[in-house]
Amino acid sequence: MGYLVTMTRTTAGPAHGGRTPAGDTAPWMTLLFVSVGYAMVIVDTTAINVAVPAIGADLGGGVSQMQWVVDGYVLTFAGLLILGGSLGDTFGAARVFRLGVMVFTAASVGCAVAPTISLLISGRIVQGIGAAMLAPACLALIATAYPDAVRRGRAIAIFVTAAGSPQAFGPVLGGAVVESLGWRAIFWINVPLAIIALAVSAARRRTPPPVAPPGPIAWTGHIAICVALFSMTTIIIEAPRAGLSSVLVVVSTVSLVVAGVIVVRHQRRHRSPALSRVVLRSRAAIGFVAVGLLLFAGYYGLTFVTTIELQRRVGLSTTDTGLTFLASALPIFLLPMLSRPVVDRLGSRRTLTIGMAAGTAGALVLAFGAVDDPYLRLSALALLGTGVGLSVGPQIDEVLNAVPTSVAAQAGALLNAGRQLGTVVGIAVLGAVYAAPGGTVAACIVAASILSLGTVVAALIYPKRPEM
Repeated sequence: MGYLVTMTRTTAGPAHGGRTPAGDTAPWMTLLFVSVGYAMVIVDTTAINVAVPAIGADLGGGVSQMQWVVDGYVLTFAGLLILGGSLGDTFGAARVFRLGVMVFTAASVGCAVAPTISLLISGRIVQGIGAAMLAPACLALIATAYPDAVRRGRAIAIFVTAAGSPQAFGPVLGGAVVESLGWRAIFWINVPLAIIALAVSAARRRTPPPVAPPGPIAWTGHIAICVALFSMTTIIIEAPRAGLSSVLVVVSTVSLVVAGVIVVRHQRRHRSPALSRVVLRSRAAIGFVAVGLLLFAGYYGLTFVTTIELQRRVGLSTTDTGLTFLASALPIFLLPMLSRPVVDRLGSRRTLTIGMAAGTAGALVLAFGAVDDPYLRLSALALLGTGVGLSVGPQIDEVLNAVPTSVAAQAGALLNAGRQLGTVVGIAVLGAVYAAPGGTVAACIVAASILSLGTVVAALIYPKRPEM
């Protein structure tokens, strides 16, 4: 699937502040190690959900602590993504990627041997730090390794497929791993993956250091951005649980306002602000980041609600529920490669619009009785998965197309941050709607509305290609 097939930049490399690395041993080696590294991030985002009950039975702890096993990782990951992107653009994406893999792996080992729930949560937070370092670097490294637009499009299709496989099959495989080997195996899996990623990365011919690296990192701005993202995510997670008047929500709201003011002042006054002005001034980049936020909000929010509905009211087991979601998982896994001719013919923006529309249709089918009918249910989930499978790659394409490669890591960080926030917002909003009198029907209609808004935004954006 040619996600980057229309990219015009053929020089400049994000791994070194806009300079092309000389003599990459083989581009496929870069593609291999970034795909394996990013797969670790996705595995720990998806498979951990099915392990939570087993973790609670083994280590103890209440519902709140179980939620923080998941949320501690999400909060840290989302909060530090922008900083991770800037580190990649400043010090070299390859260097930051390797450091991120090492931090993530060390934290995974800590999680695997954690004797208490508190230490496990601490390990998950450190995992989020490593993930925030390596995730933004992946797209920057691919864009640099594949200067030819057609080959780069194929590489992105392979990368998205590799990243989508644990995302699609993580819940099913995670359940099998937990049942056969125990919940700690979820974290031990990361060790061999990290060894592969680091070994292949080390085998790649070294690239020269930046000739004229960017200026020093604007730590004040980055700290304020981290606080703002952390506070925003905390409010979204905790407000439905504890209420708007809880101490944590109130403190987070105040922190968000203060950090927001600092960010605005910093962006206006600093010569080299934390958030690149090139990225922020690109309406296309910001618009397509918003599309990704809406896509992930609709999809993951609807998946969360449907999972509860299938188990509580329809009466499916955990295994049967996981198998049911293969209807959406298979298109997410297969379409990045199979739909490449469609992207080549129609372009990324049109394909993205079609995908968002398909997802909207799937949500509407679920809204009107599909949950109770097994055939309609599978059809609706397949339509929803088709929408995601058609949309994810072209969204990456358009975000990267809208900015120079010198800020590709930061653009990738913003893209990932939008997706993480979208996931948290979708689960919180649709979960609250589901708990209200309207129930499943209302939640599906809200999801369809979110996805339809993303369809409109994608259709109306006419990006201008940056001059490199």
